[in-house]
Amino acid sequence: MQVGDLIRYWSVKSKPALGLVLRDMGHMELYGEDMVKVYWFDDYSTTDERIRELKDPACEYLEVVNKV
Repeated sequence: MQVGDLIRYWSVKSKPALGLVLRDMGHMELYGEDMVKVYWFDDYSTTDERIRELKDPACEYLEVVNKV
């Protein structure tokens, strides 16, 4: 994952939300995983997302739409 990658999140209501990777946070000991900070355009919030889930094709609610 790189800063500027575009992410899509599918909510329970199947409404997509787009997000932008703001920062590579590296390995987070709290979660035991590599993470990125994502800015969400729908509600102007940021979240920390697991890179493993973003890259996993089996993860149905998160996907990388466009890579930098």
